[in-house]
Amino acid sequence: GANPEDSWSKVTFPCKGINLTVVGKCARCSMVDIDPSSGAKGKTLRALAEYRRCNGRINFGIFLSNEMDSSSSYEEKEVWLEEGD
Repeated sequence: GANPEDSWSKVTFPCKGINLTVVGKCARCSMVDIDPSSGAKGKTLRALAEYRRCNGRINFGIFLSNEMDSSSSYEEKEVWLEEGD
């Protein structure tokens, strides 16, 4: 089962002036599936591995990079995205 982001090459938020390029897949760390109070392993990664494993990694999510417009100067600023943007 593919997730929507598996086919993305870009993510754009026109209302915020943000253009992001997909630069790779994000592999999940096994620590996210361990209960910190008991140390017990969960079943989340096992379920993901059934359909998200690729080259020995369990991919879930994507890495994005800011795509700079040649007409704009680089300025670091904080931008908040909200559901619906």
